[in-house]
Amino acid sequence: MSDNAYPFITSKSLVTLALCSSIKLFNLINLELMPIRDKYNKLQEDKNLVTELLDAGAAKVRPLASEMLGELREIVGISKIE
Repeated sequence: MSDNAYPFITSKSLVTLALCSSIKLFNLINLELMPIRDKYNKLQEDKNLVTELLDAGAAKVRPLASEMLGELREIVGISKIE
């Protein structure tokens, strides 16, 4: 009686199956990451874009943050330091 319950499955076929599965998994992950990688590469090409986006966001939020800090200073009883 053989130890292998499935004599038609050889260690070589298992390795082949594992490699095929690994390649399929790699391809699936690669496809999922492709748009992210493309965006990253675009940002790397235009290094000023990130700075411009952050500056625009800061300019947008600054008035709101300033108002909020003013209200917090009032509540806590801290006068504006000039």
